[in-house]
Amino acid sequence: MRLVDAVTKTPALRGALRTGLGAIKQQDRARIRPEDVHRLRGSIDVDEKLKRSFPTSNRWDYVIGVQHANRKSGDEDVYWVEVHSAHDHGATEVLRKIQWLRAWLAGQGLPLAFSGRRKFVWVASGKVSLTRDARRVRELAKHGIAFPTRILEIKATVPSNG
Repeated sequence: MRLVDAVTKTPALRGALRTGLGAIKQQDRARIRPEDVHRLRGSIDVDEKLKRSFPTSNRWDYVIGVQHANRKSGDEDVYWVEVHSAHDHGATEVLRKIQWLRAWLAGQGLPLAFSGRRKFVWVASGKVSLTRDARRVRELAKHGIAFPTRILEIKATVPSNG
């Protein structure tokens, strides 16, 4: 499925899809580096769009759709991106955010829960001061979130098993 189709079926996000990285806040944009910008199918500032509906929730930041060169047309990958501080308290907050996101995807965001090729990415907003074996890091890994990266590099192609 295509991101644009899923967004059309998700009333809470209608009108939020922007071209390329257009929905990514300026301060976060430098942390996301697509190898080929023409592969991007759009982005949404999920946090901004849903803050009125979920004012006290720990909302996820962004979603980005990518049509990798070695995927068939319309078979897009989705990157759920959280830009957040990478220390112990930050890890606790990111854990709350992924729990909120998964619950939202199971309900109102169900059309966006498509694709087995979705990736949840934690991008550090500054210095990473976590250890790889920290308890929260292990908990996040159970939710499919790897150790925070300083830069999300979105490749034009993905490995055949990815």
